[in-house]
Amino acid sequence: MSHYALNPDLGRDEIGFAWSYEVFTAAQTVTGDTPVVIDSDDLLGRPDDAARAYCAALGIDFFRTR
Repeated sequence: MSHYALNPDLGRDEIGFAWSYEVFTAAQTVTGDTPVVIDSDDLLGRPDDAARAYCAALGIDFFRTR
């Protein structure tokens, strides 16, 4: 369940979106590349697909170890 669903009066700064954006833009500034971001719903709902997509975006091989 989302923070918004629990308390729609919370602002973006109270739930960390501003800080997350600062980290994202800092990484982008330092590296010159757009950071890879994974949606938590994708990671929870389709973990193999999300991990594969993450690896592909980084140019690394995906190995499933289960």
